[in-house]
Order: sequence, then structure tokens, then C-alpha cells
Amino acid sequence: MSRTKPICVECEIELKVERCGVYVAELFQHDEKVYSITMADMHKCPGCGIKIITGFAGRSTEHHQEDLELKVRELIKRGEIVIKSHERLPKRQPEGQPDAMPAL
Repeated sequence: MSRTKPICVECEIELKVERCGVYVAELFQHDEKVYSITMADMHKCPGCGIKIITGFAGRSTEHHQEDLELKVRELIKRGEIVIKSHERLPKRQPEGQPDAMPAL
């Protein structure tokens, strides 16, 4: 069994659980509509304060349903934490040009 142990690169210390059970609303890049809602955990570095989301549930609590925008509004109204995650698609190079190599 693997254990997730997030470490802050800058502070060189383990991040602590800030809150178990936050909602992550994943949005399409092209129209910013919610396509999935998943439960996860929020961690925070006790040194610098950076926050990350880890420990995603095995599957989405909601996925490709008509009322997901309404569900997000209801969660926020109830006081739940909802983190928006914007889908990021790689930028396509014009045809005939090679993709840039990432810096190492």
C-alpha cells in the first residue's frame, strides 16, 4: 500500500492536513463548465502556507450530469469548500513545427 506524504520543496517539511473532504470541481477549458465533482483532501505547509489538494476519491462523486453547475452552487451555499480545477490542454503547435521540449 502506497502512502502519500506531501513535502514542501521550499521548506523541506511535510505538509499537514488542513481539511479532509473538500470538493474539487473540474471544469472544461473551452467553456468553463463543470464536468466532474470529486472529494479530496487539502494539505497546507506549516512553513510557507502553500496549499495543495491530494487524496482524491477513487471515482468522481458526480460525473457528466446535467445539474453539476447547480450542485456546485448548492455546495458553496452550504459552506462546503469547492476548489475549481481548470482542464489544461497543451497548446498545439502550428502544423509542421515540432513541439517544444520541456526544460529539465
